[in-house]
Amino acid sequence: MSRLWVHECERVFRDRMVNEADMQKFDEFRFAVTKKYFDDCGGIANIEERPLLYTSFMTSTPEDVPVYCGVQGYDVSSNMRWHTRAHTEASQKHTGL
Repeated sequence: MSRLWVHECERVFRDRMVNEADMQKFDEFRFAVTKKYFDDCGGIANIEERPLLYTSFMTSTPEDVPVYCGVQGYDVSSNMRWHTRAHTEASQKHTGL
């Protein structure tokens, strides 16, 4: 849960920053808060381990309900390409392209 919190903080706040100095200050502040409140949740090194990715489009239930979960590693390109292709094909069926 602590890794998800860090991920959401970075996506909601950091991704909107355009100034490198602001991003650095945010990183320092977010790291200090993470260490203060979550260090006992597996250690700060584990929480800060990268990649820190969560998504709902790579896993789903048998009923095709998306599951929001962590992505392990950067080797996700083939899965993402499959989902992109499936989405494109579905869109083309609806639009008649």
